Order: sequence, then structure tokens, then C-alpha cells
Amino acid sequence: MKIYSINTNSFEPVSFEKSYLYNQYDKIQSFLIKNYGIKYKEVLAKPIISDEQVLWHGNFQNKMNRISDYPEDIQNAIKQEYWLLINYVNDEINKLAIAKDAEKQSWGKLLREVFNDENNIILTDGSEWCLLWGWKFKNNQENYLPPVFKTKSEEIATNNFGTGMASPSIPVMVNSTKTTQAENPPKEEEATPKKTIKASGSGWLSFLHALRYFVYRFWGLLFFIMFLLFIASMFKSCNNAACNNCNNLDSLNSKILELQKKAAERCR
Repeated sequence: MKIYSINTNSFEPVSFEKSYLYNQYDKIQSFLIKNYGIKYKEVLAKPIISDEQVLWHGNFQNKMNRISDYPEDIQNAIKQEYWLLINYVNDEINKLAIAKDAEKQSWGKLLREVFNDENNIILTDGSEWCLLWGWKFKNNQENYLPPVFKTKSEEIATNNFGTGMASPSIPVMVNSTKTTQAENPPKEEEATPKKTIKASGSGWLSFLHALRYFVYRFWGLLFFIMFLLFIASMFKSCNNAACNNCNNLDSLNSKILELQKKAAERCR
């Protein structure tokens, strides 16, 4: 079923190993389902090129729109599911990258291109969602999730994702907002101490998430700053060495003058 379309002239397709990434949809789907389970079946929309249009297909009954068309609370709920998926996939990609098998390393590189948040567009009907991929959308700002306080059930879901334990709502695509409210009804009696504990732990997790995002996005700038500091340190070291050499020259000149005076006195 067609769920979305874009103009082929609007974005540049991503290439991978002498082929466009979108041409490898069936291969990617087969790998994901075989290695990570059937829950990945609807994560990636299927691209079909027709008359300078990319027609995206997926098994969804309701109309799918870009996530930016929805209210902020729905956006954040869907983005939490998306980033839970991305973080899990990135862990698997890192395992493939250090494997001795060259084929596994190649799969790691391929999946990194597919699940690159800069080149993903999230489509959703407000509950279920899928990804547009394979083109240089430069869309990381739309996908950015501001740091938020996590509930205890969400932290457990993050730790258990992909382990076969208590399954989170990703990427089965259940409305996480309703699920969270149902699992965590408000309790008036121990409200104050619990909020304090959650805020403390969640604040640290939020800081780590923000730090990870900053380093991931601006590593080039950090490297450039470190390079400038290194150059400045080298100049300072050279200047100090030059000053020491000047002092040594002054001392030698003084000794030479004394020797000349003594030689002149003896010649008289």
C-alpha cells in the first residue's frame, strides 16, 4: 500500500558499494528479519521508483504523515521509540564492525547507512510509524529528541530491548503515551520521595544522552580545538627553548670578553 511519495529530484540518493542503497531493500529486510526477528518487518518503508517519483509502500491502514505534522507530545512519544530502536541497532552495528568476518563488517557499514538519523524521515499515523531511508534527507533536526526524564518502566525496556525479555513497544509500534499512563498510575502516597529519586537518576541519563549527541555531532570541532591547543603548546615550548638559548649565548659572550681582556693584559 502506498503511504507517501517524494520527488526524485528533491534529494540525492545514498550510494553503497557501487549501488544505490534503496536498491538493496529486499536484501536488508531479509537480514533484519533473519537476525533480529519479525518485529523489524514494517520498520523500513519500501521505495519504488516511478516517473521521477519515489513511491513509499508499507502495511499501514491509516494515513501516514511526517512526524513534524503532529503535536509535540505525540512527536516525543514516537521519537522515544525511534531512538530506542536506533540505540539498539547501533550496538549491533558496533559488534558487526569489530567482527573478524569481512561480510559481517560490510553488513555493519550497510546498516549504519540505513539507520543514519540524519537520513531518516519518520512517518506516523500518531501511533504506528516507519522510516523513509536511502536518500540524503539531512533531517537530524526533525528527529532530535530533547533530553527527558525516563520512567522506571522505560529504563527497564531500554535495558531489555533485543534480549528476548520484557518486550518494549518498539518497533511493534504501540502508542507509548497510553502504555506509560496505564502502567504507571499516579500514587499520591509516596509521591515526593519517588520523584526525587527518579529525577536524580534520569537527570544523569539525560546528561549522558546530551553529551553523547554533542560528541557525535561535533567531534570534528572538538578535534580542531585540540589541534589548535597542541599547536599553541608547541609554539610556547619553542619560545621557551629559544629564550634559554639566548641566555646561554649571553653567558658565552661574557666569557669570551673576559678571555679577550686577560689576553690583552698579558700581551702588554
